[in-house]
Amino acid sequence: MSKNNFRHSFVTDPDDVARYLESLISGFKEGVLSFSSQHRKVHLEPAKILDMSIETSIRKGKVRLTISFTWPDEAGPQLQSLPLDNHFHEK
Repeated sequence: MSKNNFRHSFVTDPDDVARYLESLISGFKEGVLSFSSQHRKVHLEPAKILDMSIETSIRKGKVRLTISFTWPDEAGPQLQSLPLDNHFHEK
């Protein structure tokens, strides 16, 4: 994975998804989105105007919902690699 990318996948339940979405809502309202895993964390500053896309599909018995946001990179991503023994993980 590139140093400018962050990806974190996991299995969870709808209540946990709702908590993550509430955290995203707070981040958009406050102007800073923060994501972390055991080895990386990223802080993004959304622009005042951004593009939002919602896509759904059903293929081979699986439903996919994709919500994406894009905006010009004015500040640059604030990505940081963490030491292996640092277990900072927001949930």
